[in-house]
Amino acid sequence: MSHPDLIQYIRDMVREGRSWSEVKDALVKEGWADEDIRHGLAEYATQEAFELRKDVSNIKSEFKDLVRELKQSITEELREQGASGGAGAAAPAPPPYQTVPSGATREAPAPPPYRGESSGSQPYRPSALKAETQKPFASRDLEARIGGQWFARIGIVAMLIGFATFFAYAVNQGWINEPMRVVIGVACGALALVLGEMWRERYPTYSQILTGGGLALEYFSFYAAFSFYGLIPFPVAFLIFTAITASGGWLALRANAVGVAIIAILGGFSTPIFLGWDKNQIGLYFTYFAILDLGVLGLAALRPWRALNLLSFIATLVWMLSWYGGFYASADLPLFMAFLTLFFVIFTLAGIAHHVIRREREEGFDLALLLLSAAFYFLLGHTVLKPEFGDFLGLFAAGLAGLYLFLALLVRSIHPKGSKVTWTLVALAIAFLTIAVPLQFDGRPITLAWAAEAAVLVFAGFQVASSRLRIAGVILLTLVALRLFATEYEIDLQNFVPVANGRFLTYAFAIAAMFAVAWRYKVAWATVDKQERFLVPTLALAANFFALYILSAEAIAYFDSEIIRSHSPSLCTTGIPPYCLSTAKADAVGIQSAKNLSLSVIWGLYSIGMLVSGIIRRFQPVRLAAIALFWVTIFKVFLYNSSNLETPYRIVAFIGLGALLLVTAYFYNRYKDRINEFILHRDYAGVTPSASSP
Repeated sequence: MSHPDLIQYIRDMVREGRSWSEVKDALVKEGWADEDIRHGLAEYATQEAFELRKDVSNIKSEFKDLVRELKQSITEELREQGASGGAGAAAPAPPPYQTVPSGATREAPAPPPYRGESSGSQPYRPSALKAETQKPFASRDLEARIGGQWFARIGIVAMLIGFATFFAYAVNQGWINEPMRVVIGVACGALALVLGEMWRERYPTYSQILTGGGLALEYFSFYAAFSFYGLIPFPVAFLIFTAITASGGWLALRANAVGVAIIAILGGFSTPIFLGWDKNQIGLYFTYFAILDLGVLGLAALRPWRALNLLSFIATLVWMLSWYGGFYASADLPLFMAFLTLFFVIFTLAGIAHHVIRREREEGFDLALLLLSAAFYFLLGHTVLKPEFGDFLGLFAAGLAGLYLFLALLVRSIHPKGSKVTWTLVALAIAFLTIAVPLQFDGRPITLAWAAEAAVLVFAGFQVASSRLRIAGVILLTLVALRLFATEYEIDLQNFVPVANGRFLTYAFAIAAMFAVAWRYKVAWATVDKQERFLVPTLALAANFFALYILSAEAIAYFDSEIIRSHSPSLCTTGIPPYCLSTAKADAVGIQSAKNLSLSVIWGLYSIGMLVSGIIRRFQPVRLAAIALFWVTIFKVFLYNSSNLETPYRIVAFIGLGALLLVTAYFYNRYKDRINEFILHRDYAGVTPSASSP
């Protein structure tokens, strides 16, 4: 049961009249942890409170509409009553003002008589009333945003431009010296910060804009003091910028203002721009960035601002790439990798911290941070390590795979029902393990390792009931099939030995993996997802195709190697050369005929084997493939072998094919009823088998 299912489950039980204790007991029986139950109940209460506020707001709106309609109705009644006093007659003049004697009371005017339907008044229609009197809330909200927020933001920008223009003018006129300019800028920034703090509760939006503008003024003022005027040394300027950034983060927390936090973060990461940096400052700035990243992680932990982690990651990535492109040398490898690993650890923890420590639901920012930090660390680490440790890059990727597998198990131990974070970590572990093989090995070991990994993933997917793992294994098995086509075709014909060669053994291992995966899917047919059931015939047919292909390739390679040996010069070291050449040519023609005949024999025998297997396994796709292969063999014999084989081989081809077909037809006719009964009892003919089907 996922988290939304938990909320719906609580809602259904509450609507049934269950008490909170009964709801909690039911969730405990379902296997939910106490922490998840508390979060679920709290989220349900929050959602219900929100819905209640919406209902109350709607009721208030309808009540106001009702009062307004009643007032209009009364006004119309009074107007109609006055008009009905006489058709076309002038309205009577109002009575003259009369003074009421003291002690006397004026009688209240009698209410108008009830006129009912005959008066022509329309009955009350709330829906029509609401449609006519609905206020343009969207327009008022837009007006409020423009007047209360954008005017303030534009005003801050205008003030900054005005101060900058005034400063430039004052400098040109000689009115303000350099220290005074800095003092004025710092004072204005401090004033904006003080006003923002004073109005934090009364005018929250306006105060946040003032606070952000004050921080910007402080940054630019001290930047001018350091870069333009040289009034403060580098250590002092660095400490001042650090203090401004820390103050901005603290003010953002107090005001609950993510905009102020963004300004502080951008200002903090802009410190190298303000102060400049060079090759010798890698330790200082990267330590500063690490502390800044941890501070951002703290902000995101205390407030729902997880996007700040992603902003911090991007800024750190930019500076790492900038320093690497501008200053990196091989001597910097240990220090650079140390900081790169430190940043990787920080952002990996940032991606899982909310989910593991606070047990909150993951967000897209968390998953993006996990994926991006993994890619950034591996790609940059691979680039840096390759010149010195190129032979061990596979171990680097395998280490990352082990780390992500450990984190996945850790997260799963906290969230046994699984989560997107868990499966993201598992996917990263699989990806790095898959990458590690070609980085560490060359050639056929890659195919062998991927085939083994694919089978393990599929079997593990069935063990933990995870379709994601199974699909990952099938995708990897597809890569294995592509590698078989792309790379496993070269063979040394001079030293060829049938079967006992690397190509055949690689194919055999990959085919065994395909058959094993197909068998595992077939065993779990009744419980596997319907979307995956097509994999059973697909994998079985693919395995048979590659098996037939490698058997044919082995036969072709064997006879080609024999042709090469027949042309070897060592065979003609004695005797008459023309006689040797004619003998070699005759041998080559005979070997070529034997090769073509062997293919027909292999295909015919393999089709018989597939047909028998399809009958025994009650698997129609394999039987149909066997019949198709039979037809291919028939066409080959009649269309190709009849004209390209020598007479003895042609005789053997036709007699052998005829014998196979006659024997097959004989058994099909003699045991037709038994075969049909056996097959139809339980057949994978594209329909869903019973639950008892293996």
